Order: sequence, then structure tokens, then C-alpha cells
Amino acid sequence: MAKLTPLEHHRRKLRHFFWDLYVLEQTRNLIDLASQMLGEDDLIIDIGANFGSFTQGLINRKKVRAICFEPVEEYYRICLQKFSGNNSIKVENLALSDFKGQSEIWLDSNNLGWNTMIYSKTDKKMVKNIVNSITFDEYASINNLTRVKLIKIDVEGAEFKTLRGMRNFILSAHIKPVIFLEIAWGKSHPFREKEVEEFEFLFANGYQRINYDFESTQDVIFFPVN
Repeated sequence: MAKLTPLEHHRRKLRHFFWDLYVLEQTRNLIDLASQMLGEDDLIIDIGANFGSFTQGLINRKKVRAICFEPVEEYYRICLQKFSGNNSIKVENLALSDFKGQSEIWLDSNNLGWNTMIYSKTDKKMVKNIVNSITFDEYASINNLTRVKLIKIDVEGAEFKTLRGMRNFILSAHIKPVIFLEIAWGKSHPFREKEVEEFEFLFANGYQRINYDFESTQDVIFFPVN
């Protein structure tokens, strides 16, 4: 990668600053709701952390612990810098998927939040990157995670992969986590049947049924039955 000039570096920092503010504003309602649900020292999982805006907004309101997963190297490093010195926040340079290995992800240089593993939704301007993936089931087992209060998933269409990779954790959890989920593209998702399969799995295993028949991208919340 070519070294940035001081002016280019300054412009990039400004762009990152304003993007962070934008995402924080866009997720303010979810952050407010999450802060009401959580207690001191509860653990949250932020999947598709991007710049860590959701977690930052949340810890500004409540003293919680968090594990942030961000597969894009540049955004991972932004999260590392943002949360440096905070021992309650762990940042992982990983995608959470339905297998362990390497995944392809396409990045949009203009929209810092548009990074997807769904090739059919990409365009020619997007750049392919290779990132490391793991299932949440395996990660939780390795790190002895047994109780998670909230999971936020914003993975631009790969949510069915993420959910499939945490099935065992959901089944074994004595107290199931609340799940904040962005459903990408609604009914027009190219893998709609796989999306529906994972939603129905949640309903069959301890979660309240909700409507997911949206025409476009929508944020939803899966609440445990009890």
C-alpha cells in the first residue's frame, strides 16, 4: 500500500471521524435499548463491529464487557486503537461464519459500511479481500464463553452464516442472549431460504416469533421466550 501524504492522511482521519459519528447516530435507538437491558459487567458480542461505534456508544452508557469481531484489517485496527487501554473490550480480527477457514469479502471504498460476503450483491468497483473465519460455536468453546447477554449482528447479508455457526451455543445456553440482527435486503436476499431456516431455528429453540417478511433491509430483535 502506498504511503499517504500528510494531506491524504488528514482527509482519511476526517472521513473516519464523520463516519463514526454517522453510525453512532444511526444506531442510537438500539444503543439506548441495549443499555436498558444490560447490567453491570454483562458480556455482549459485537459481530461486524466496523469502527466499533455500537460498542463505544454502549459502554458510554453502561459498564459492560464486549468482544468485537471485525474481519476487515483496516477497521479492526481502528477498533484496536479506539479500545486500547480498556481491558473490558476484546477485539478479534475474524469473521464469524459457519466454518473455520478463509472467506472472501468485497469492500466498497466509498461506503465504509458496505463490506459483504455475498458476491451476487457486489459491483465491479468493490475490491475482494481474504479474511479469516471461525464459527462462534468454536470460538465460544475455546474461550469458555457460557453466558452472553446480547449479540449484535450486522454482517451485510451473511447473517445466515453467522447464525448457523452459533447453533450449538444457542442450544446449550441456559440463559439465551438477546439478538440484535440486521436482515439484509429482506425478501430479495439471494439466500432467502437459508435466512428463513436460521430464523425458524431460533423460534424452535427458545426465541419469541417475530415477523421477518420485510421488503428491504430491516433491523430486528430476537428475544428469548423467558
